[in-house]
Amino acid sequence: MKKLFYIITLIVSQSLYSQITYKPIFINQCTNKIVQKVNWRLSDSIKTYGNDYYGMDHAILPKKGKYILNCSSVSSAPISITIKNNGTVRDTFFLRGLNALLTIKSSKSNSNTPNIPPKYYFCNSKKPANGKITDYYFNGKKREEGTFKNGKLVGRLSSYYRNGALYEVNTPKKKGSQRIMYFENGQIKTHNNFKEEYKNQYDKKDQINENENEKKLSWRKWSAIEYYSNGTLKSKLSTKIYKKRKNERGSFGPIKKEQYWGATYKIKGKEYFPDGTLKIKRRNDKIEIYNKSAVLLEKIQSKKIKNKYFINRADALKSELYKYKWERFDTTGIINRRIIFKYDKSFLMSFPKHGAISNLLFEEIISFVQGKEYEKVVCEYVKERNEFTEKLVLYRKVQEKWIEKKRIAVDNESDIVGSIRGLHHFIYQPLDFKRIN
Repeated sequence: MKKLFYIITLIVSQSLYSQITYKPIFINQCTNKIVQKVNWRLSDSIKTYGNDYYGMDHAILPKKGKYILNCSSVSSAPISITIKNNGTVRDTFFLRGLNALLTIKSSKSNSNTPNIPPKYYFCNSKKPANGKITDYYFNGKKREEGTFKNGKLVGRLSSYYRNGALYEVNTPKKKGSQRIMYFENGQIKTHNNFKEEYKNQYDKKDQINENENEKKLSWRKWSAIEYYSNGTLKSKLSTKIYKKRKNERGSFGPIKKEQYWGATYKIKGKEYFPDGTLKIKRRNDKIEIYNKSAVLLEKIQSKKIKNKYFINRADALKSELYKYKWERFDTTGIINRRIIFKYDKSFLMSFPKHGAISNLLFEEIISFVQGKEYEKVVCEYVKERNEFTEKLVLYRKVQEKWIEKKRIAVDNESDIVGSIRGLHHFIYQPLDFKRIN
């Protein structure tokens, strides 16, 4: 019995000893006191640890090796952590002394209100930061350095990795800002530019009442260049938003000028594989996706259409409904699938992401065999008993004619409409109704 007890004790002690417990210690360098409630997380290439709740004091790690600590209270740069031993591993960090306070626009602000730059403070002082300020990590390396005037950044703000390598440089401009990020090896990771401009102009067609015809204009432009760690170009993207105040009239009377802005988006960019081969080409109304052999795999095109559900209503002015044609090709470039669907682009998104596409409702899906139309599923509205019923109809092409093979009624009053008409049923598989019956 004693032998069994000793064996169990030995196994438990060895298990506990082989377990790795990571315990970070956070110190407020301005008060020299330990801070308990800090939001942080540790991750490897598989999983994230230590983010179960705000202020977690430790994380259990599965093995020794390299991890990344992300904690905005310590650094904007990710921190490399190397675990060499089992047992409890402690690490000490100074919390950032330099902090930025963002001012949120008031409810009276409209789309024409310029972005308000952050105001910087050091060591939570009530007075804004002034002069040159250098903040340090616990190991004595620079963390951030910049020059300020009454809390406003003057010149540039440089941020560093914990090992001392340059991580990021933010530079305010007269009408925007510039941000450059670096890999730890010194290569540029991303180069971002942001510009904005606001101005008033008068309608040149009618100068009778200038105050009434005054139109406020604004534009914002982003450009982003991204590189691989070896310096090879990864992607290049530019976005321009042009806004113009419109005096539109809805079914409930005139809309106030401050309430509605018409926006025009201009987006273009390219993404590359590490060897320089084109991977993705995009613009406002089209995305093309290629493989490493430069063969076109997917093409998505969009076209703005009227939203019939908001005709003559104020909401229609803000709603952007687009019709999409998504075509997929095999590895030789021959088409094998075409999907037609709609997407409400009320938010700033050039195209819905692939994960979102699979849950959208479609109008028509055509399957191809050796580049020729073979089967299709169509959403149709059929009048029955003086009511229109939505149905999914499966067709097969026989001697250049579409022959109906099967149809399913869709109950619009239940949640089943989404589960039946979601693209995930037909996006890759053969057009078969069996799996949704």
